[in-house]
Amino acid sequence: MKRKRNTRNYKKSKTARKLHVDGFEIVSLPFPAPKSKLLEEIIKLGNNGNNIFNNKRGGGDNKRSQTFISKCTVSKQLMMFIYSIKDIVKNIYPDLIPTDMVILRSLAGCKKQIPHCDYEQDLSFGITPDNKIPLGCVISIMPGTTLDIWPRSIRLPCLDKELTDKTEPILRQTISLDPGKMLFFRGDLVHAGSSYDKDNYRLHLFIDSDDVKRNPNRTWFMNKMGYIK
Repeated sequence: MKRKRNTRNYKKSKTARKLHVDGFEIVSLPFPAPKSKLLEEIIKLGNNGNNIFNNKRGGGDNKRSQTFISKCTVSKQLMMFIYSIKDIVKNIYPDLIPTDMVILRSLAGCKKQIPHCDYEQDLSFGITPDNKIPLGCVISIMPGTTLDIWPRSIRLPCLDKELTDKTEPILRQTISLDPGKMLFFRGDLVHAGSSYDKDNYRLHLFIDSDDVKRNPNRTWFMNKMGYIK
């Protein structure tokens, strides 16, 4: 009988932040990040994805792509890894719903994305309790994985413009993730894919909420908000 993965002994990193204060937090996987054949499988699948927007609204340099794993034929080992990730998510955030996982690929020379949010910044973020706020998650599977974020840029779009105009400028911060780290971030945290000097593959999934609607394959650019620098 095969031994099941332990998905409960996850630990928050020493550099973890308060999710509903800073807008993000980092958690360590309770098992090793993919290696050898499993990593090779993820990379191979990631090489057959569709281009997504990069540094321009219409696309960019075609060096950033995503592959929906649910549309691929995968090994039992990869399927078990995906189920284990979703079990972790359900244990930490029982009121939310992990969705399809995708492989994100950035080729060497990939430019950074425009600051954006993955969920429309409407009133639902202002009236929904923290435990029902949807999240995004990036899972690092190789060295050099990064994400640009604007700490504490949450809840602001729901405020009156007179208040946001008085908000101090928020500077970009680049979060670096070692293999086996999971970065969770609120759906209203302003973020952007980093630029890359080397090829990088990582995993991503949305963690949806029944209380906040997400329009698939849509992003909301935030670079013109006065407090985003």
